[in-house]
Amino acid sequence: MTVVDQDLQDLIEQFFNKTITPGVRSNADEGAWPQDVWQEAEALELNTLGLDEDFGGAGGSFLEALEVAMAIGRYAAPLPWAENFLARWVAGVAEADLPEGPAVCLVVNEEANHGFSDNRISGTWRDVSWAPAAESFVVVKTANDQTEIAIVARNDVELQEGRDIAGQPKAHVGIDVSGASRFAAPLTQGQFKRRSLLVYSALMAGAMDGAFEMTQQYITERHQFGRPLAAFQSVQQHLVTLAQAASMSALSIQRAALSEETVDADDEAIAAAIAVRYHVDLAASAAHQAHGAMGMTREYGLQHLTRRLWLWRSHGASDTELKQLMAKSAMDNGNIMGLISRA
Repeated sequence: MTVVDQDLQDLIEQFFNKTITPGVRSNADEGAWPQDVWQEAEALELNTLGLDEDFGGAGGSFLEALEVAMAIGRYAAPLPWAENFLARWVAGVAEADLPEGPAVCLVVNEEANHGFSDNRISGTWRDVSWAPAAESFVVVKTANDQTEIAIVARNDVELQEGRDIAGQPKAHVGIDVSGASRFAAPLTQGQFKRRSLLVYSALMAGAMDGAFEMTQQYITERHQFGRPLAAFQSVQQHLVTLAQAASMSALSIQRAALSEETVDADDEAIAAAIAVRYHVDLAASAAHQAHGAMGMTREYGLQHLTRRLWLWRSHGASDTELKQLMAKSAMDNGNIMGLISRA
């Protein structure tokens, strides 16, 4: 089994522990995202870990990239890491260079009237996370398991800016350009969806781990009726729920990442995403129950984690779509018990 080197794990942990302070998160809530922290991450190549060195990446495995994603979640880091990673991964597969600075993917959806013809790219992509911070946009069109991308510069888009539930920048992105650089990418729709699901699942797993650590510290230090909260069985149960949610989610993601090159890769990624989303609901509830009113205050750090959990949980395919895909795969497999027994 591939494992992430302990020295690399320590480097990632130390970086986020040093740079993502309560003040950084609070300032980001007010609209000032920490570009200096992003530049430090660039200097350490943490923003491109797991990407092809031939196209600006730092090299390394996808599992190592997911280690960064989990740290982003654990520290509720207000950085466009996931968006940049996916955009640069797709561009790298297409052997296309991107300019420096954060990049964001825009997926073509014909039902949303997105145009991607030979000469013109047009449409409005709504509520795009981190679009105001992006220096370039990678427009992705997948049809009949063939993928084509176009690279659009920041100067060629119109942004209607806002902030999402986590306080991070988002925007409606309007594009109407001709002659954008276009590239064929040897990717299927399943491959793109699979990697996106695992990246956002890793963010959620990290945030659940962060919520567990914060809750454990809080119930140990906080006293009521002359006893620490951790002494009460009902509070202990909330902590157990959090620990289970975080550990089961991390295990599901690791298994799916290690299965990326197998015939079961799609099933593993979809199953992991379903499991992580299920545990998000349990974890967020348990964390706030254990904290009581304190967990809802603006000044306390728990809400930075849970707001991101709710944001990331809603990214991409709906729960219904994922479960339908899983059910279809099970039926197509023809051996449902065999599929279950692989788990």
